[in-house]
Amino acid sequence: MRPEDASTDPKVILRPVQESDVPQFARIHLDAWAEAYRGLLPDELLDARTLEGQTQKWHRSLAPMIAAGNDMAGGERGADGEATPEAPAQTSTPDNASGEPWDECFVAEADGELVGWIIVGRAREENYQHMGELKGIYVAPEHFGQGAGSALIELGERTIAAHGHESAYLWVLAGNERAIRFYQSHGWQAPSDYASKIVSIDGHAATEERYTKKLAF
Repeated sequence: MRPEDASTDPKVILRPVQESDVPQFARIHLDAWAEAYRGLLPDELLDARTLEGQTQKWHRSLAPMIAAGNDMAGGERGADGEATPEAPAQTSTPDNASGEPWDECFVAEADGELVGWIIVGRAREENYQHMGELKGIYVAPEHFGQGAGSALIELGERTIAAHGHESAYLWVLAGNERAIRFYQSHGWQAPSDYASKIVSIDGHAATEERYTKKLAF
């Protein structure tokens, strides 16, 4: 069984992000971020972020994807089927052959409430342009282990593959064992050519590690 997402709630609906989602979207990011990184990042850094500030940042960052419509064939899907707001999202394109950047964002909804989200897209790093990137995935802490995370990551992987990428990568904060177990349970692994990088999170230096997955769709 998956350690962090052992069940899949059939009531979970996956759909492209909409403008009206942004306040709940920002709340999920704020709450899940604090839950995941408490003990890994300074408390003063975690406590300094506000819902108002994050909502404003996500309004700007998500605007291109919302405007592009995040075209997902078939509309809403059931569950069977560290992007950061400081890094602006790029307009989605269905044709990866052109080499153009693309980003897509989907949310998970249960009983009319947003419970999680994912952003995937073309790689940001020059060295990984042949791969797709899972740029961020967050689930509201009160919905941990209820299937939304599994449904989102599986949709994200299919979306990356649909854009013509045979493999994908993500960055995870070193020491974030809950996230690492979740990714490993879905087949993501630290590659033999282990890679890490130092990033600045609100002025605090932190280490991120790269995980990859070969996509078979």
